[in-house]
Amino acid sequence: MKSAAIYLLLTLLLCMTLNTPSFAGMEFKLFGVIQKIETPPSAGGFSTTVTIRETRSDKLFTITVTDTLTLDKLRDRRIVEGDDIRCSYELVNGKNISRVLKKTVGC
Repeated sequence: MKSAAIYLLLTLLLCMTLNTPSFAGMEFKLFGVIQKIETPPSAGGFSTTVTIRETRSDKLFTITVTDTLTLDKLRDRRIVEGDDIRCSYELVNGKNISRVLKKTVGC
């Protein structure tokens, strides 16, 4: 009887650990205002870091932009500091990687 209870308990614990949500690969959405845009020289222009202040919670989020369409908009200054944006990003290796970063009023 004891061994059956222990077996059931271990099976339950194993199922719980396998079904825990993992944030890696999940997509998150964010609406806010761009506070800072930084392009590190070591990135060679292939990535830019954008700091966004979320409008709902007033928290700062650091998003790494790597897609060429958004990088072109940042370089051409079509997206600048102070713009209202909406962003869709995912968590990859502890970094917030942008999937979509657009102005809320066009662009």
